[in-house]
Amino acid sequence: MDEEFSKVASEFKEFSEKMRDPLVVGTMLNKLSEERSSTNLLLKDIQAKLESMETKIARIEERLSQAPETEKNVSDVDEKLLGFVRANERVCAQQVQGEFGYKNRNAASSRLNALWKQGILQKTHKGKTVYFTVIG
Repeated sequence: MDEEFSKVASEFKEFSEKMRDPLVVGTMLNKLSEERSSTNLLLKDIQAKLESMETKIARIEERLSQAPETEKNVSDVDEKLLGFVRANERVCAQQVQGEFGYKNRNAASSRLNALWKQGILQKTHKGKTVYFTVIG
């Protein structure tokens, strides 16, 4: 224990003597100043990037808040399909197939189900036929 204390005390004494040399102190202060400048530049760059991201996010949020609910998540084709559903109050895949010229009922059903999964359409079953209505 005494040997360890002596070693630490010796190192401290050596460090204290070095700290009396103005050249050592000046070199340390210079390195500290360079590191601080480098860190400040890095933080300034990070701050600028964060501000840019905040501006972009605010623009996107503004655009989304101004868009009608159905325009937020649907394509032009889906918007036409929603208009057809609204006009008829409820539709099945066979009606959509006929109106929009889909080659088979599965394509029409798939598009209707995609809008149902987005929470835009509601599904009701009547026998084997599935009918869709616009929510709200």
